[in-house]
Amino acid sequence: MQNKTTLFLGTGLILIGVLAVIKVLTGFDFWVFLFPILIILFGVFLIMRPNMTGNNAEFIFRFLGEFEETGNWQVRNQEIWVLVGDVELDFRTAEIPTGVTEISIYGFVQDIRIREPQGVGVIVESNAFVMDRKIHGNKQDHIFSSAAYKNENYTASDRKIHIKTWGFVGEIKLD
Repeated sequence: MQNKTTLFLGTGLILIGVLAVIKVLTGFDFWVFLFPILIILFGVFLIMRPNMTGNNAEFIFRFLGEFEETGNWQVRNQEIWVLVGDVELDFRTAEIPTGVTEISIYGFVQDIRIREPQGVGVIVESNAFVMDRKIHGNKQDHIFSSAAYKNENYTASDRKIHIKTWGFVGEIKLD
């Protein structure tokens, strides 16, 4: 997973650099054409997107704002898209099914807060250009990298939560 993310980020940065050099050398501005095409492709992707977490995942989209799952809620496979906003997932009193539940969070600028349940296995994989992580009071800053957290209950637990996050700028707090 981390190798694919690094390859994708590296390829994107090389493409941006090549386009900048071509503009300097030729005066032709690819961004005039590329930016609208990227917006169109993103719109088509949202409409006809493949479900990245599996066929039975619930799809949630928030352009701006926040998404919360707190209190006594049923944990299920979810794919959450937030362009700019906050995501709060409080698993402490949630009903967590047996097996592995996958939650994917995608966003441009995102603030994610996860409250970890007791006795349940949790993995959090984070991918972002710029990321600030605070896990149980331990703060780490990452630039152009991936980070992962796995609690000590994960291997032995029959109930597991696997959270994957992708974003441009992100902050993740795990309590």
